[in-house]
Amino acid sequence: MKGYANPGLLVTPRALAGMVDRTPVTERPLVLDLRPPDAYVAGHVPGAIHLDLWGVSLIDTDPAPLKAFMWMIEHVLAVHGVDASTPVVVYDDQSGVRAARAFWFLEYFGHPSVQMLDGGFNAWIAEGLPVTREAGPARPSEWTGGRNDRTVATWNELRTALGRGEAVILDTRTDGEYYGTTVRAKRGGAVPGAVHIEWTRNLTPSGEFKPGCIPMPESRPTAT
Repeated sequence: MKGYANPGLLVTPRALAGMVDRTPVTERPLVLDLRPPDAYVAGHVPGAIHLDLWGVSLIDTDPAPLKAFMWMIEHVLAVHGVDASTPVVVYDDQSGVRAARAFWFLEYFGHPSVQMLDGGFNAWIAEGLPVTREAGPARPSEWTGGRNDRTVATWNELRTALGRGEAVILDTRTDGEYYGTTVRAKRGGAVPGAVHIEWTRNLTPSGEFKPGCIPMPESRPTAT
């Protein structure tokens, strides 16, 4: 136990292995591999469907483009087998931002059961669990989600909230993106007043999430 308020949002490799072996097949979760294609074909969790959302992004959060973008993401998720009745587990190499991005989209659309593989594929390998290169097609669905717009802050809403002193901004990008030193962040910089905590600082060296609280050592009686 890591002391999280919602520990059920994470699943361990052993627990996931039990899920993907369930019989009948209809009781198994939809497992989405968010890694790059070359990593997926080199080996993945048995039954996992590949979905790379990393290059799909939006820089204009005005109402019209935001609505169109979310419709596109919703459609892509449905094409890859997402439906309302099947639990979904997402994973990356570690507890990474690729999987977190898919997790967020599914929560935005109101999916009732989404989990992330803690430690990702590296943790799966470390446990000695089976890996396959076989891949079958996804089973498209007609799924449409809801919209939890409270989880999205548009640029205009953010500007208004900052002007009123009503917002605290947490910037979890890499140091290179924050300071503008990486190639894809030539426009580097940050929202004024944003607190920068790189997302990797939330992980252990092995790529799992750190405990939410550090247990105190047991007290021992002192000699008198």
